[in-house]
Amino acid sequence: MSDIKNTDNKINNNNSGQIKLDILLVTSTMQHQNGLRVNDYNRYSHFCRKKINKLRKLFKLTQGKGKKFQRVEITPEKVTDNKILLIAILECERNWSYGMYHKQELTAIGEDIKRLRYEITRKFKRASKNAKDVVNICDKVADIQTQLEAQAYFNVIHSNYLIFTRKFKEALELLKTAKNIYEKIALLKDTIETLEYKEKINNIITSMRLCIYNLSTEKDMIFDENEFEKNVDVEDIEITEKIEEIKKKNSEINVIKEGEYIIHYQNMSIPIKNEKLKELFINQENLSKKIEKEENILKKIPLFQDYYNLIDEMIKIVKNEKNENAQGTGTENFTKIYSNILNYIENLRIKKYIDKNISYIKDYQKEFNDIETINNLFEKENLKLRVKPQEIMKLYDNLIEYQKQLISNEKDNPDHSYLIDLNYREKIYQLSKIFFAGLFYVLNKKFLESYTIGFYIIDKIKESNEFYEQQNLKDISNLKELKEMTDNYKKLCLFIINTSFAKMNQSKEDKNEKKEKKIKFNPFLSDEILKKDKITLNKEQYETMNKYINLPYEDYMNVINNNSFNNYNNIMQIPMNTSLIEPKPIIFDLIYNKFDYPDLTNKTKEGSKGIMGKLFGFLSGS
Repeated sequence: MSDIKNTDNKINNNNSGQIKLDILLVTSTMQHQNGLRVNDYNRYSHFCRKKINKLRKLFKLTQGKGKKFQRVEITPEKVTDNKILLIAILECERNWSYGMYHKQELTAIGEDIKRLRYEITRKFKRASKNAKDVVNICDKVADIQTQLEAQAYFNVIHSNYLIFTRKFKEALELLKTAKNIYEKIALLKDTIETLEYKEKINNIITSMRLCIYNLSTEKDMIFDENEFEKNVDVEDIEITEKIEEIKKKNSEINVIKEGEYIIHYQNMSIPIKNEKLKELFINQENLSKKIEKEENILKKIPLFQDYYNLIDEMIKIVKNEKNENAQGTGTENFTKIYSNILNYIENLRIKKYIDKNISYIKDYQKEFNDIETINNLFEKENLKLRVKPQEIMKLYDNLIEYQKQLISNEKDNPDHSYLIDLNYREKIYQLSKIFFAGLFYVLNKKFLESYTIGFYIIDKIKESNEFYEQQNLKDISNLKELKEMTDNYKKLCLFIINTSFAKMNQSKEDKNEKKEKKIKFNPFLSDEILKKDKITLNKEQYETMNKYINLPYEDYMNVINNNSFNNYNNIMQIPMNTSLIEPKPIIFDLIYNKFDYPDLTNKTKEGSKGIMGKLFGFLSGS
């Protein structure tokens, strides 16, 4: 069970001499910790009674027991500490929760029992009186914000009493004022504390809806949702003036500390208050800038490792703080905030993994960015390369996996423009991976496969360009580099297609029969991928490529036109059709009991042991 220390983080002493207490945050924290998360009002009322006794003993405001009992009222003169004000609030909470406990009993029985109804009314009325005492105390000794919270607190408690006694009109007016106050105060709080105020506002709106529904029923009117929306909001000039006064004082005393670090994640602004964590966030920003400026990949590698170590340390601090606060508050909203911070940090890690892989790719991909280099792959045997195409494919595999993780993290509260960016990048990385698969086949002189993949890549480039135009990504500078890369892929793919075609269809002389034979090849992958469109070069285009192809244009067109477009036996499918591969059969011996095996008894060697053999067997135990 919680003790006095559990609410200390919500109770603040004001340097100006006035009492300051975040009433809503204190009460909601106590309620969440002590039974109200499961609607156990009886447990919460017992907690309030014990907490009141502890605080009265602490400040020597005990009332005695039995015949020695003497009531000690909490008056403004006695409230020299905000925990003494908390005693008055706990008195109200105890009566309210006990009344709610009896109300649960009444609902469970299903009958209108006068004794229980009288007891509920008495407890709610006493809670209203206690809440009014809190307002009177705050008006004299508390600051403006505490006064407003006390007023809203009284309005909610008293409206509960009025709703039970079916005075819906008066209750509705009080709820409107309470909602207005909480909305104004929520604007002064940080993101974490605002969640508690929003939850309370939603509860108030539910009670307002109940009041309006009952009022419309009494007047034989139909409940109008549009009318409800119009009547929900109310503007109180006095409350607005007080809120402006609070803002002015906050600006004077500089409530927002200089150098406060705020992270922005999924349309949320989350302030980082832990000094050590704040320092680590600033360090990771500086380190990230240092990595961007460094051009040498060998010098970048240790910087990346330092960055990952920082991220690990940040995650450790957040998890420790989350566990500590879980013991203090225990609310789902606080847990969600810490989960969002952890997700934000994990996103930083993933993005830096992406940067690291892109750094490697930029360094390696220089080897394959021009036609001369690709031509060397076609012409030279046993070509030694600094990096192989399949190694770059692995790097693109990593990028695709990281992009999927970032997309998955956006599911809860997606930023659509950011998702479009991520999806476009994933398309380009997939396309790049296939391009280097084509280069792998070129390097290994598998021209049929490289020819086929060339068509497939051009089709994918067309899809990515359509996506680029539809989503109007021209103005995004970060994506222009990717667009230029796809344009270069298209140029290189046309060269790969036609050079592969020339290599497969050039004349070959059979050494034994001295005959020429030509390889016949179908230039279509499938109706699905290529949509029955021939990709052929006109004569002018062909002449520019002729120095690499070494095949007359007439022969080129002749092979294209004479090919059979109905024969798909020699076509490689992407991806491979693995459903055609038969599994290894499992063989069962089904005729074992029906098969007559030959008698082999005569074939076995018969022999008996001698005396020494029997004796040796006896002694050895066999």
